[in-house]
Amino acid sequence: FSSNASFTSNYNQLLESSIYNSGSAPSSSGTPTFLGVDAGYRMLTDTSNYGARSDSVKVLIILTDGQPTFWPITYSTGFNKDNVKSNSSYDYYKTSGYDGNGTKSESNHTSTINFVNQRANANPGVSKYSIGISTVNDSGIKSVLKALGPDGTFEASNQQDLMDALDKIRTSISKSIQEGSLIDPM
Repeated sequence: FSSNASFTSNYNQLLESSIYNSGSAPSSSGTPTFLGVDAGYRMLTDTSNYGARSDSVKVLIILTDGQPTFWPITYSTGFNKDNVKSNSSYDYYKTSGYDGNGTKSESNHTSTINFVNQRANANPGVSKYSIGISTVNDSGIKSVLKALGPDGTFEASNQQDLMDALDKIRTSISKSIQEGSLIDPM
């Protein structure tokens, strides 16, 4: 696994992450869905930094807990518009490449959906699934979930729903995966 600071397989580093440690969480947090999509594609396609294998089956499963409250205004996520790695690194925390305030969503989620579709078109061999966590009563997230998961879109209100969704995804992809490992960067 790479020593890249964005991802880790170190258990202690995971537990110290601001995601788990609310005392160190950013004061203006929100849902930057496009960053998760970008990170997922990086892990699946970047052979230099993340050890991605070109001959492996690629599956991207995006879990989200709500509508995107940050969205891209430029495609400055370390890849150019053709999904080719640029020489400049992308700072996920200090950039002018996105908009939003962490609490309110963009009308119709156009920028996020366009970004998701652009990344999907640049990576046609990747199976894509989405799971909305506690989004059943959130009508605004439906279009984002559909864009994120053209191969399967699910919603989960509880642990059993999540397990059922993951089981359906597993069943769908198990025919194509012979050997594999699952790495959760968070």
